Amino acid sequence: MRHYLEQDVTGYTYWNMALEPGGLSTWGWPQNSLFTVDTAARTFTRNPEYHVIKHYSAAVRPGAVRVGTTGRFSAQGSAYENPDGSLAVVVQNALDREQPFSLTDPTPAARSFTATLAPRSLHTFLVPA
Repeated sequence: MRHYLEQDVTGYTYWNMALEPGGLSTWGWPQNSLFTVDTAARTFTRNPEYHVIKHYSAAVRPGAVRVGTTGRFSAQGSAYENPDGSLAVVVQNALDREQPFSLTDPTPAARSFTATLAPRSLHTFLVPA
């Protein structure tokens, strides 16, 4: 999802909202979905894709503008300035160990914070204006 947003898409459409366990496309390929629905057990599971979309949609508001990032997490994160001036930051720690994370906003707002990212995790930070 980050890749498409970094390319300045104006919309993001997810192909499969819900599939049965082992869901296949009409041409027989295994597919990802936001939810897996087991109709026999009458249960559903939120899949990793659901959580990724939740991270972005919970903090990045309509009309937000992507802002450039630099530093060691630039390839694993992105930042957006919301219309209210808040800053939404979504960042992944793809490593098997905790990683320190810090943000320094070079704009006149001069916002900054530090955090520790758990191994193999995705985080969303909403920094007030």
